[in-house]
Amino acid sequence: MAHIQRYESDVIEAARRQGTAALGLGNLSKADERLHHALARARAVNLAEEELPALVALAELRRRQGDLKAARDLLDDVWEPAERGPYPLFHAEACNVLAQIERDAGDCAAAVEAATKAYRLAWCDGEPYAYHWGLVAARKHLAELGASEPFMPPFDESKFEPMPEVEINPDDEFHVDM
Repeated sequence: MAHIQRYESDVIEAARRQGTAALGLGNLSKADERLHHALARARAVNLAEEELPALVALAELRRRQGDLKAARDLLDDVWEPAERGPYPLFHAEACNVLAQIERDAGDCAAAVEAATKAYRLAWCDGEPYAYHWGLVAARKHLAELGASEPFMPPFDESKFEPMPEVEINPDDEFHVDM
């Protein structure tokens, strides 16, 4: 659809997803090309919701390539906009990547600190309203580092309005008789 309708945000998202998929499949050269393409286009149109995950994925790519300094430098571009904007999930992902970078570098204390921050960010409103994969990664880091999970308050239903009760009518205006 991105190539048919030519919405810039869709083209950027498609390139970032291609790069992330290539990274997951171990095709590092394709990941590098697609993620840099997405990052350049996201920066050109100031699209933070695509720039931040592209930076995080590029940091993970550099980590896998063994360039921990470049990985940290990429993450340095994530911290301020992630804290300023409404991006706790991207921020949690970045902290999980940082935790792995610190583990690779042998700095267990810094890895625990990053994993703990990732855990807190991924917690959101509490389970089941948490960022599942961010919590999974943070828990794994903490367990492997021998650190305990931070105490977080459980989900408190009283803080939120109940969902309205809605009756679904199968014969509404979209119903088509066969």
